[in-house]
This record gives sequence, structure tokens and C-alpha cells, in this order.
Amino acid sequence: MTKQEVIATMCELCSIVGRQKFDSRFPHDCFCGENPFKIGDFKFSREVIDFIREAISEKLNGTRNLND
Repeated sequence: MTKQEVIATMCELCSIVGRQKFDSRFPHDCFCGENPFKIGDFKFSREVIDFIREAISEKLNGTRNLND
């Protein structure tokens, strides 16, 4: 994969989490450049990233924190 493909894929995953897990209650703006709808300043909530981090950690080793 190219660098841009990886960025676009991660952006897509963040959008899925933002929409499906959090029902778009938290900002999760596109950061890959693929979304043509630019609305104001970039906003992205830590809750979206924290959910992804916790889900990965759970899947890999059953813990709730990748920072351990």
C-alpha cells in the first residue's frame, strides 16, 4: 500500500467508528483529503481514537490499554 492508501484507510476506519459507534456525536473530520466537503476548521475527537486503540488492544491481548 502507498502512504496515501494507508492514510485513506485509517481515515475510513475513523469515520466508521465515529458514525456507527458514536452516532456522529463526536467530531471525526476527514483527514485523508478524499472528502470533498471541507467544512471549517479540522476537528477530531479523542474518543474515536481511544475506541480504536482499546478495540485493537482487546483483540490483540485482552487488555484495555495499549499504553501499558
